[in-house]
Amino acid sequence: MNGTLSFDFDTAYARPPLSGGRSRRGGEASGARCPEAQRQRGGRTLDEVLVGAWEGLLAHHPVTCPVCSSAMEPRYGSGPGPVGGRCKGCASTLG
Repeated sequence: MNGTLSFDFDTAYARPPLSGGRSRRGGEASGARCPEAQRQRGGRTLDEVLVGAWEGLLAHHPVTCPVCSSAMEPRYGSGPGPVGGRCKGCASTLG
């Protein structure tokens, strides 16, 4: 074992996002914008996974948890907009 940690986003996130893969701007989620570039580099980047989750949460939609693939619900503070998200499966938070 060489001590390198690797994570295969394509395997972990084979299911479509819970938000339907749509961003709040009405377009496709970040990971789906450049399928050719995604294919060439071997999958989605961490940035694409997290941006896609944030876009869904900011649109007040549940998203796929970046850690365990369960449902992550928007988490609210004192204002009307989400300040992050909390996973119903593993209790991870984003934000």
